[in-house]
Amino acid sequence: MEVDVSRLVFAVGVMIIMFLVFAWGLKLWAAKGGVVPSTGGRRLKLKETLYIDARNRVCLIEQDNEVLTVALGASGITLINKKEIVTTASDDEKKDTKKA
Repeated sequence: MEVDVSRLVFAVGVMIIMFLVFAWGLKLWAAKGGVVPSTGGRRLKLKETLYIDARNRVCLIEQDNEVLTVALGASGITLINKKEIVTTASDDEKKDTKKA
C-alpha cells in the first residue's frame, strides 16, 4: 500500500484550517455570552463582584429596573438588598440620542 504524500499534506492542511475556523467561531460565540441570541435582549447584567475571601463574594446584579445585592458563599445565596432604578427624563433623552 502506497501513501501519496501530497494528498496527505493537503488533507492535514484542510483539517487544520477547519479546526482554526471552528475555534474562531467558538471564540465569537463565547464573546457574545455563549448563548443563542434572543430578540428580547438580555435582562440580567452582572455589574460588579467583590471577593470577600476564597469562598465568599458579594455581587451587584441588574435585572430590568432593579439592582440586587447578593451574597454568595458556602452556605448558599442570600439577597442583601433590592433597589429600584429610577430613570429621569434626561436619562431617556440620552438613550434616544444614542439610538439616532
